[in-house]
Amino acid sequence: MRFLIFKLFGRFTWSLRKISFNKQKGFVAYLGTDVNPPPRADIIIIPKSSIPKPTYHFQRSSNRMICFSDYKALPLRDKSITHFILSNALDFSLQPRQLLDEVVRVAKSGYIESPNVLLERFYPHPIRVSELAISDDSLLVSIKTNPVQDKFLSRLQLYKNDSMWKALFSFIPYLFFIRLNWKDSINYKILGEKPRTNNSKKMWPKGLPCNYKKISHKRNVSSFFLFILNQISSFKRRRRMSLKIIKDIFECPLCKESLIAQGEYFQCKKCTTNIDKNTNPDSVSE
Repeated sequence: MRFLIFKLFGRFTWSLRKISFNKQKGFVAYLGTDVNPPPRADIIIIPKSSIPKPTYHFQRSSNRMICFSDYKALPLRDKSITHFILSNALDFSLQPRQLLDEVVRVAKSGYIESPNVLLERFYPHPIRVSELAISDDSLLVSIKTNPVQDKFLSRLQLYKNDSMWKALFSFIPYLFFIRLNWKDSINYKILGEKPRTNNSKKMWPKGLPCNYKKISHKRNVSSFFLFILNQISSFKRRRRMSLKIIKDIFECPLCKESLIAQGEYFQCKKCTTNIDKNTNPDSVSE
């Protein structure tokens, strides 16, 4: 019966799963590589490996705070975030332990979603550095020895070319992803972890897909519904994301000072984290 329900409604519930975050109270932060972040996300953290200092931009069109930052020191105060969404990011992280510990430090609860070990075997991503699984409510992170381990399955591209696997992926996407809701702490275990001096200053491997870019989509019912939901969320966020709240949530990871506003941009009170309005953070290379 459960299989039949997933087959009939799996792809629809999967598409609508981001709506579940709307029930969250307080402030919701998001870090990931999805093209479309959840509408409920108040703070978008875009990971950059080579950025020397975080940059902060309040996007008036969506009433969101956009922050370019390294994950090893998120520019957020301890437990300042009610819910932290980590989506399609953990499997790319060169240092998953530091990423998970930092997320737990800044948030009271959260949600983790990433491709699991099954999808990785049938669709090996060239820069995905870990395989993920959940066993007995414990998150297992297995660091790979090679970005693509199974060249045979990789060439077959079964998820695209085999009708059975294609249908399975389309109707039961839950089968190919880990989904973990956590509160207070994350029960995880990292397998194959070794000191990596050459990666100590990096968050992501070279070539990580960039997220949060405006991409044109086909006009259909789903895109229209998502547009309406984003507009509603933006309207509600207008009252929630006040200047005082932003100062209470964010802090400079270098000197632990709060931020001051400069138009739509912010800088640290103490250090020289000045934001040039003519500088595009997207130009920072990985």
